[in-house]
Amino acid sequence: VMRHFEKIGQTLPKQNKKNQMVIHGDTGPNNFIIDHRGNVYFLDFEMIRFGFLSEDLAQLVLSIVLQHSIWFFNEKLLLKTVRFFNDAFKLSYQDWVYGTGIYFLRLIERRLRSGKFLSSPRKVWLFLKHLQKHEKVLRAIKKLYEPH
Repeated sequence: VMRHFEKIGQTLPKQNKKNQMVIHGDTGPNNFIIDHRGNVYFLDFEMIRFGFLSEDLAQLVLSIVLQHSIWFFNEKLLLKTVRFFNDAFKLSYQDWVYGTGIYFLRLIERRLRSGKFLSSPRKVWLFLKHLQKHEKVLRAIKKLYEPH
């Protein structure tokens, strides 16, 4: 667990505060609609705050690709979606480490707030599965940044 916190913490100095902006804070697929012309409208601004673009993009990508499934994720879809956002926003690997780290930490935070976080062996197992999934996601994204 500490390894995950340390990895995210190592990216913080690279996240320059000057690059902070107003972010949505809850960019899951349920919080936007697309009209017949392809215009995107965001909904539900209760978590709006200053942060980094990588936080919103990672949450959106992971919410779509992982579909909140603990069992598997589609690596091909993940990489295609990350490439799409990289083309538009020029994110670094460190940006994705930070954004995905924040996404998974928020999942953990919600479980802690529920009061049932480690209340059973099954809850502990699910928590460990989330950590494993974060590692898989980062390994997959890293492939995009390695020289071919």
